[in-house]
Amino acid sequence: MLKERIDFLCKKKNLSRKELVDGLVTPPHFANILADRYPFAEDLAEQIAGRLGVNPSYLLRAAAEDEGTLATADKIFTELSKLANPATESYVDQLKDRNDSLVVEMTTYLMKAVYYQQLNDPTAYEYLHQTKLSFSLS
Repeated sequence: MLKERIDFLCKKKNLSRKELVDGLVTPPHFANILADRYPFAEDLAEQIAGRLGVNPSYLLRAAAEDEGTLATADKIFTELSKLANPATESYVDQLKDRNDSLVVEMTTYLMKAVYYQQLNDPTAYEYLHQTKLSFSLS
């Protein structure tokens, strides 16, 4: 999940992975970190997060699947997937799009897209689909 998050952030910043890690670690070593062959050291995460303009925890907790994380994702899914959803558009708009855990973040994007599709709001749905879901799910 870290690899997907890094790729997404690099694409947003128009950076190659080589540019991202230049002067920090070699690209092959970083590829091994992204493949979970080596741990992602906190000091390296801090430097890379700085280059990407995010908090280090946004990288370090990308693959978090602890009980609290899964409960948050489940709550979002449950609320937004109810038949005849009573959620207001302002409630859905105010849901935090970013979360340190990728599972919560992707659940939020997916359920927002479902919500806007149900409302027949093609602009909001298309925005979420093109900017968040299609890249992250590919």
